This record gives sequence, C-alpha cells and structure tokens, in this order.
Amino acid sequence: MCVAPVSPTSTILCVHHAEVVAARRAGRPVMTFNARVVQLEKQNHRCPICDEALDIYTAHVDHNHFSGTNRGLTHAMCNLRTVDLVENHFDDIARAVRYLEEH
Repeated sequence: MCVAPVSPTSTILCVHHAEVVAARRAGRPVMTFNARVVQLEKQNHRCPICDEALDIYTAHVDHNHFSGTNRGLTHAMCNLRTVDLVENHFDDIARAVRYLEEH
C-alpha cells in the first residue's frame, strides 16, 4: 500500500500511482514518490540550479530528453528556464560566452 499523501495535510493515499501511470502513458520518465524522497535527501532538500530549498510536493523531475534518464529534482521554473535553455540552445550560449569573453 502506498503511503504517499497528496499534501502534508491530506489523508488521501495513492495519488502518486495515478501520476506514475499518466507519466508512463505519455512516455515521460517515472519517479515514484519514494524515489523522490530518496533523491531529495541526496540533494539536501536543495534545488541544484538555484540552491534554494526544495520540497517533495513541488519538486520537478528533471530528465535527459535524449536518454530519458532522471537527473534529479529541481524547481519547475529552474528546469524550464535553465536546463531547457542550455539543453536546446547550447551552441548559441557557447557563442554568447565567447562573445562576452572577447569584449
């Protein structure tokens, strides 16, 4: 039986199973609630991008879009703004860094 609550004050259980099923159907990587707890502890409850506090209920599963493997947990906005930008526009960023270094 899953003991993962919807929120810290909720008594509803097993909602994360529905999340896992939906992710599998959509072809997205799956990270169970328990795996999120373990990963969050490994990260000292911090977002690796902004280094701010990160909690289990708002943590976003960051994954490699090419291999599909999970990289860790981030804030959703950190992931969207930073990881997506770097992953999809790395060459542009590299050119911008070179430009700034030269000027």
